[in-house]
Amino acid sequence: VTEDGIASAPFEAAARLGAIVQASQDAMISATPDGIIETWNPGAEVLFGYRESEIVGKSLDLLVPGDRKHELRAKLNNAIQGKILKVETVRLHKDGTPIDVTSTASPILAANGAVTSLSVTMEDIRERKGREAQVMLLNRELAHRVKNSLAVIQSIASQTLRSTPAPEDFRIAFQGRLQALAAANDLLIQTNWQGSALSDFVSRQLAPLMPRAPRKLVKTGPVVRLPPDFLIPIGLVLHELGTNAVKYGAWSTETGQVHVTWSIERSGDDRHLVLTWAESGGPVVIPSSRKGFGTTIIERGIPNATLLLT
Repeated sequence: VTEDGIASAPFEAAARLGAIVQASQDAMISATPDGIIETWNPGAEVLFGYRESEIVGKSLDLLVPGDRKHELRAKLNNAIQGKILKVETVRLHKDGTPIDVTSTASPILAANGAVTSLSVTMEDIRERKGREAQVMLLNRELAHRVKNSLAVIQSIASQTLRSTPAPEDFRIAFQGRLQALAAANDLLIQTNWQGSALSDFVSRQLAPLMPRAPRKLVKTGPVVRLPPDFLIPIGLVLHELGTNAVKYGAWSTETGQVHVTWSIERSGDDRHLVLTWAESGGPVVIPSSRKGFGTTIIERGIPNATLLLT
């Protein structure tokens, strides 16, 4: 302090720096060139769980997992040489929990240029790492879904061409099936590939086939959430059943109704979804000797599925 009571510039700068260190949410530590902790701010206490009184005087090794000791050695060596080292790494909480951090170490120099201490700042990046892991998981899931969708489209095209060789009939059938596939995929994306409530799913898949009365849909069943792998095959099956109902069944008349019911049956530790499609008020059903696309999807696309026609 000067004679007139005014703080000198170096003192002001040191006080300002000290206030920043104390207020920082990041861990800010100083250590000797050989890694002995000298200072420990409140941010470090929050991040690592050690109080200043129990960590000062101990080695930075205490915070470093065994397989990352080489990082600390490199950091100390760089600091001694006057270099700054910044790495994304893992450090240990007092209770042994690993913590993802960005660690920046820089040398503190004396007036003569000699390295007197090491300044280490560590930022908690667990939240960011979690987001990155989630994005990677979703990207892998998306790639898997796209690959599967392309295989399904190829199968749809092949099956549709086999049953409807006339160009216009093929276009109509193929377009409808692609729309059903797209609706199921849209729902997968909206739910982050977590599946869907069966009741909502039935309504969404059949909505394009019943734009107005008198096409009526009655749904009955307990709350069931379909796993993501089942949405596309069951969505395609519902589309086929709905299309048949429009062309030949209950929805081809003004009084017809479609009843979709479901239940869960238990057999030991196993659970089975029983999904029933029933029509009323429509023309007399004439059994077909030809296996349709819906039957093919049930037999080949839904694991462990069985089909019962009555």
